[in-house]
Amino acid sequence: MTDSRTTLTRRGAVAATAAGLAGLAGCASSSDDQESPSTETNSSETDTNDSDDSESGVQSEDDIPEISGPETPPEWDHAEFRAWLLDDDSGTGSRRFDYTETIPDGFGDDLPSFFDVSAATVDSHLSQSSTQVFFGAFDVDAMIEDAAAADGFTVTDEYRGYGILEPTSDGPSAAVGSNAIVIGTDYEQRVDARYGEEARLEEADETVAQLFAELPHENTISGQYGSPTGIDIAAEEIILWGVSSPEPMADSMTWVAIFEDDVEVTDDMVSAFEDISSDVSESELDGQVVRVTGAPPDLSE
Repeated sequence: MTDSRTTLTRRGAVAATAAGLAGLAGCASSSDDQESPSTETNSSETDTNDSDDSESGVQSEDDIPEISGPETPPEWDHAEFRAWLLDDDSGTGSRRFDYTETIPDGFGDDLPSFFDVSAATVDSHLSQSSTQVFFGAFDVDAMIEDAAAADGFTVTDEYRGYGILEPTSDGPSAAVGSNAIVIGTDYEQRVDARYGEEARLEEADETVAQLFAELPHENTISGQYGSPTGIDIAAEEIILWGVSSPEPMADSMTWVAIFEDDVEVTDDMVSAFEDISSDVSESELDGQVVRVTGAPPDLSE
């Protein structure tokens, strides 16, 4: 596995979310920053183009695909977000994920307004590499109508009941549904995974399911392959590690590292993993699994 090590802290999910939203906002605003085209034209051009909505970036109603609404997904016995995690090591996939159910005021303010994303509509948020998934209750018809009337995006298609929005310049695609919004180029795979037709991360790698079973909290969870930055343990010795907490800014959280089967986990390794916390309250070795509970890292050092 590649050594893509990162320190996941209580700020990890918040930082990942902010980066993703800022990137999308930059894409959407790029069209607004461009100079307006000259209004000078000859009379023949004016006569033929007066009714052409494409000149202003606005889609006509005839060009907007009808969105039927998402299909009914199969039963899933775990947290909803776990059905959207992909087994994909293509550079946009499973090396890291962040999830939280704590949505702060002002969440989504950096997104184009037609994305119905706010603390009032979003229940939880998942990021996996460059893809963002928002879970909640959304007005799809309003989003489609507003996106079609906006600069920067075009409503191009429907995929399994999700409206597909494509940027008119560089940037990620989006799939909008009544219960989920996916912003990322792999939206088809994400939707298919929810319907059980694409390999989900924990189905392809049972270590991921083990990590979820070991982590005690459901509100805020992060995970990554390899070992964390700043920890004196070789990346190839740890399969996967993660951290959970009752909220992103909690005073206590739990880290779990799952070591490779052929690695003899020593006291020194346990001690090295404890360095991830600024104040360890509990530490345990159980076979190939190390658990550490304590205060978040002191990021001021």
